[in-house]
Amino acid sequence: MNKKRALVGLHNPANLKYTSLLMKAEGFKVTKARTLDEMLQAMGVLTTGSGCAMPKNLFTHYFMDVNLGSPNSKYYSPAQRVYDLVKSHVESGEAKFFSASNNFRTVELARAAGIPVYLGHEEPLR
Repeated sequence: MNKKRALVGLHNPANLKYTSLLMKAEGFKVTKARTLDEMLQAMGVLTTGSGCAMPKNLFTHYFMDVNLGSPNSKYYSPAQRVYDLVKSHVESGEAKFFSASNNFRTVELARAAGIPVYLGHEEPLR
């Protein structure tokens, strides 16, 4: 039984495909998402209504664009939303969370907010 499950959220279709193929080659069962709503749906989090719902479908690894859905922007709330939902699982060692961006300002803001984030040239999976 494969226990390595990854949720990959990237807005660039080529990067999403390539990253998913690499993770599958490493033995992951990969679920792909191109938007924050798709990530939340894959996690089993309701995207309508009020209140904060906990994820019903947990993954062992989360990898996403910090600004998913807003390429080249300094908007980091997509990563903040997902990280807030899985933070307790990350802190307990049950899951790993990686977010990335090539936008230095986005990375700087996300890091200041406590989100694990990497610049495009850094190596988050090591």
